[in-house]
Amino acid sequence: MLQIERDLIRIQILFELYEYLFCICNYKDITRQEYKIVGANKCEIIAALYYLSDRGFITIRSTNKDDVLIIFIRARGIDEIELKIKKATTVALTCNLSKLLTPNFDDVPNNC
Repeated sequence: MLQIERDLIRIQILFELYEYLFCICNYKDITRQEYKIVGANKCEIIAALYYLSDRGFITIRSTNKDDVLIIFIRARGIDEIELKIKKATTVALTCNLSKLLTPNFDDVPNNC
């Protein structure tokens, strides 16, 4: 697996945990979120979870059930994913905006 694929798995995990955080209605349930590991790359997912936990982005606890873990995003993970969302939004908006400037010199190619 390429490094970029590993990075994308980590980002996807953080993003999913970030989204699920806003579905919890009881404060006491924040630290009791159970998730089943699904997907073809189970080993890569577990490695990504370990990395994110070691970096302090998430907290993980095991359960008695196979492939089920208690996982919750921490403040550092929220900050990380919100920063990535802001950067992605900025790039997307910048690419989709109409041009504000028109070149006013002779040697500009027609397709610019």
